[in-house]
Amino acid sequence: MNNSIVSKYIDKIAKKTGDNSYIYRGQSQNYDGDVTSTALRRFHKSGRVKPSKEEYFEYHKNLINDAKSYHYGEKLNDTELLIDLQHYGAATGLIDFSEDFLVALWFACNNTDEDGKVFFLNVWSNEAKYKHLESGSNLFKEEKNYEENLYYLHTNFKNNNRIFAQKGVFIFGYKDINTDLESITINKNDKQGIRQELKKYFNIEEKTLFQDIYGFAQVNNTEHKINIQSALDYFEKAYEEENSEKQINLYQKAIEIKPDYYWAYNNMGIRGL
Repeated sequence: MNNSIVSKYIDKIAKKTGDNSYIYRGQSQNYDGDVTSTALRRFHKSGRVKPSKEEYFEYHKNLINDAKSYHYGEKLNDTELLIDLQHYGAATGLIDFSEDFLVALWFACNNTDEDGKVFFLNVWSNEAKYKHLESGSNLFKEEKNYEENLYYLHTNFKNNNRIFAQKGVFIFGYKDINTDLESITINKNDKQGIRQELKKYFNIEEKTLFQDIYGFAQVNNTEHKINIQSALDYFEKAYEEENSEKQINLYQKAIEIKPDYYWAYNNMGIRGL
């Protein structure tokens, strides 16, 4: 990976993190605002810039109880149900992070019109502030004074393909986390190249990150262009293919799209196909 764009950013983050363990969050816009949960943003849009602590946690209790009234997540505890609700787009107090810098880098490259950011947070250097909860823990029933703490939720949620694929973890709580965050800027001119390298060398792309029926549907909605293979695409695949039978098939597909494709016919002859 000589002259790799991704390597440039790996080096940049490594200089800041050293040998320490961090979690990462990618944002495609380099705005100056704070990193906040979708629940706080929902309060803000409803006319409450900053809800009280009591309002904030009452909101979550109501959200969970309302979901249960529809028989959602009957086999999940309250914390797992909240994660599931976040997963499907509900506004919660969970803030998404990933244990993998490259996953966060992919998300930071969503919008190619603006610079992006990757935030990183060391939840191990201040375990007194960020209480660690493992998968299966029920925050709302097992933790005393949970309103006073910030929680690092390591879900290990193998039954949720998307979270598992994205190596997803969460921060939950009423307190602000922005004073603990560091960040690097992702240049907008690098974004397309980063996405290409992440797909080619690391198998990080939309299909591999959104491995559930909801993600699959989103990848195939009207906002996503259909990946129509061109004659040139099939020609290039055939040229790189070592199996002669597969080469024939690929060249024939190129010719079906472009019947006068001289080089497809020519290469079939040159390779003795």
